[in-house]
Amino acid sequence: MMAETPCNPTMRLTDLTALGQLRLQHGKCITLVDSTVGSPINQQPLRIPGIDAVMHSCTKYLGGHSDIIAGCVSSTSTDFMRRLVLVSHCPHPRSENALKASHACVHTRSLRL
Repeated sequence: MMAETPCNPTMRLTDLTALGQLRLQHGKCITLVDSTVGSPINQQPLRIPGIDAVMHSCTKYLGGHSDIIAGCVSSTSTDFMRRLVLVSHCPHPRSENALKASHACVHTRSLRL
């Protein structure tokens, strides 16, 4: 199951607690929350039981300068992250597909302002 909250552009909210409970009732699925608009400061979906992973478009909200394209996926499940690496054809999180240090420095500029 995937949810975006707040939903862009309507800003409607998804009840993440209900979503997590639904996932726990039907344990064979995975829940992924796009929390780009909510940002890590305002919302931490991984603290809600039943939410498996959260993603952020770093380009939109964390970057803000339109000079870098990046995103991130976080999970409390090591198994989920291993499976994600396998299906994304990325041999290791520190591989050539990972954000280079120079690009990460540009990204953190927005966070320091």
